[in-house]
Amino acid sequence: PVFTQETYSFVVFENVALGYHVGSVSAHTMDLNINITYLITTGDQKGMFEINKMTGLITTASIIDREEQTFYQLKVVASGGTITGDALVNITVRDLNDNSPHFLHAVESVNVVENWNTGHTIFQAKAVDPDEGANG
Repeated sequence: PVFTQETYSFVVFENVALGYHVGSVSAHTMDLNINITYLITTGDQKGMFEINKMTGLITTASIIDREEQTFYQLKVVASGGTITGDALVNITVRDLNDNSPHFLHAVESVNVVENWNTGHTIFQAKAVDPDEGANG
């Protein structure tokens, strides 16, 4: 079988429901009587995705978290009889604002001089948020 593309690229937001349709791959053979089956062979060690072996539809099999992994590259094999073909599937995970910021230090102690003139910075709190860009 020959895939319609050598590389497929899809985007999925983190935290989508199980079974979310990520995208489809497609292959064909010259012999129309041969049924093609699809299989993810590499790139999905944690079992985050499933592929419908008859249709090539890729869906989520687990909750995806961008803070754990931002990109997946799967190798998909199409089999038709004794012949196989393969394609790469690149899946980019987009961020949602799903994490709260937290302070670097739970407790801070600050000493202030009495009768100090106004306008001095006496403390600057620092917080981090693992979300990306405007979400972080």
